[in-house]
Amino acid sequence: AALGSNQPVRVDSLAVTDGHGVPLRAKPAAIVSQPAAGTIGTMCPETPTGVAYVAYPSCHLVAGIDLSSGTVVTGIQLDANGMPTILQPGSDGAIALSCPDECSGGGTITDGARPTSLDLQLDESTGRRTLAIGAENSNVVTIADLDINSHPASTSTVALQNTTGTLGVNQVKVSPTIGMGGVNGQGINDSATAPGGLMQFLYAITSDATIRVANIHNSVNQECDTQVDPR
Repeated sequence: AALGSNQPVRVDSLAVTDGHGVPLRAKPAAIVSQPAAGTIGTMCPETPTGVAYVAYPSCHLVAGIDLSSGTVVTGIQLDANGMPTILQPGSDGAIALSCPDECSGGGTITDGARPTSLDLQLDESTGRRTLAIGAENSNVVTIADLDINSHPASTSTVALQNTTGTLGVNQVKVSPTIGMGGVNGQGINDSATAPGGLMQFLYAITSDATIRVANIHNSVNQECDTQVDPR
């Protein structure tokens, strides 16, 4: 959308395709965009720029879409166990995708992790760009560290306690890096010299009506409380 002085709002649609121009017609479930850049108040360019990540549950895919063209240029594929793989282009430099055509009611939906929740956090204190992916039918949350262009550089996972074997994740949120502890009379210390060290947290609202918290600082990726009582 673009809004100028005394001008009506303009909203443009963007057809999404893979690297070979094949339309991606699966139903999306969540979207996040790369962190904003530039100067506030400067007029946006006529053509949008940057990358948006869209979760396609039936493709077991989070697609990174170039907003200038609608082309999938990167992404993360989840396997049946929720384990992530960064999409790689073929020998022609393009990414090919195979997804059911849900918009027309066709295609076969295969078993696998179904990503339905996303969050993207740029930590201004450390420069870390983190994409978190939750799947509605998996206890495994994917943490993708993004490069300066907001493309996935590496992935890791957090396995949440799953006593029933049926846990899913409904929503995810990543915190900034936080200094633990404080000094009497001075409140919380968010600096690198905090007495309790630094932590960065993943919050996950799960299908058993609990909110899970995991420390993801320096790829610790460990749930903070594994004795969850959902009552």
